[in-house]
Parts: sequence; C-alpha cells; structure tokens
Amino acid sequence: MKLQLEQQKTNPPSFSDLLLQLRTEEDRQLAKESLMKQHIGAAKQKATIQSHSACSCGHSPPPNRELKEMKEQLQRLQKQMSQLLTRNLAAESKSTTRLKPSPPQKSSTKPKPWYCFNCGEDGHVSSTCTNKANPILVQQKKTLLRQKQAAWETKHQLN
Repeated sequence: MKLQLEQQKTNPPSFSDLLLQLRTEEDRQLAKESLMKQHIGAAKQKATIQSHSACSCGHSPPPNRELKEMKEQLQRLQKQMSQLLTRNLAAESKSTTRLKPSPPQKSSTKPKPWYCFNCGEDGHVSSTCTNKANPILVQQKKTLLRQKQAAWETKHQLN
C-alpha cells in the first residue's frame, strides 16, 4: 500500500481523510489486480446457468439480435438516468446554496464520504461494488464533499 503511514506519524490525517486515503488505495489495488488478471488471462470464469423454458401460449422467444439490441438500449437508458441524476444533484446543490441560507447544522463531525469510489452510488463501498465504473459521478461527489468539508471547517473555526 502507498499510504505511507509511518511518515504521517508526526502529523496524522483526520479520520475522514485517512478513510478517504484507505478507500482510494483499496480502489487502486483492486484496479491493479483486475489489470493483472486481464494481462495474464487468469480471470476467473463465472459459472453460468443454462436453462430452457417453454410455454403453451405459442409465441417464440425474441431472436438473439433483438435481445442484444434490447440490452444495449437498456444500457443507454441506465447511462442517461445516471447522467440526469448527477445533473439534478448538481443543480439541486447549486440552487440550495444560492437561494436560501443553509440552516445551522447540528453535526459536530466533519462530513465524510458515504459513496462508492467506483460507481459513485451511495450505500456501499468500492471493494464490494459490482456496478460499472462512473468516474464522472465519483468526481462530482468528491467535489461536493470537499465543498461541504470546507464549509464545515469555516463554520467550526468561527465557533
């Protein structure tokens, strides 16, 4: 790991910064492992279940080409939804900071990253993430977190 904690003994980082460094290093290690597996060709093959089903209604299943097109369309729609969500989050954060003053926060702890460093979604960490990487959303959430942390620091320096 490249955290170099020995050098940081005299001036240790805050818990949230340490957590951020740790999650970033975990992501780096995970990416390195996956690249090595691809390079060596030793990627584990996933087990697949093959099943056949039949119904008595008389219709035939869609052809492979049609199924492939549907999957591609689904991926495009998911990407569009992700982009719209990030735009809404960005617009929401901008409008709330401009239009109304933020109410006094009751939090006595500095804001922490509670999103996946791989896909940017909330609720899980990158070491367990199976979603497609979304560096744009991750960067937007990182920027938003830094803004929140800076606001928290200025507020708590005045008090």
